[in-house]
Amino acid sequence: MTRLIEYNARAALCRRLAKLEPVSRDKWLAEAERWTRLAQASMGGAQDREDGAEAPEGASQSLGDAVKEDAVKQKD
Repeated sequence: MTRLIEYNARAALCRRLAKLEPVSRDKWLAEAERWTRLAQASMGGAQDREDGAEAPEGASQSLGDAVKEDAVKQKD
């Protein structure tokens, strides 16, 4: 569980850095995607061990959608 929290925090930090450093935006978004995938893999593995079920298809939000959603929230 600690790893999941850490991975998500690192992904969020990378998304913030992408907004703050437009020149390095692609680099930070790629890093955020990597941390997000690690978090999903960590969560999927823990879920499989707990109840034997897999996460439903399409349950995770893509990084691009998350960034757009963050931008919309900040405008409001």
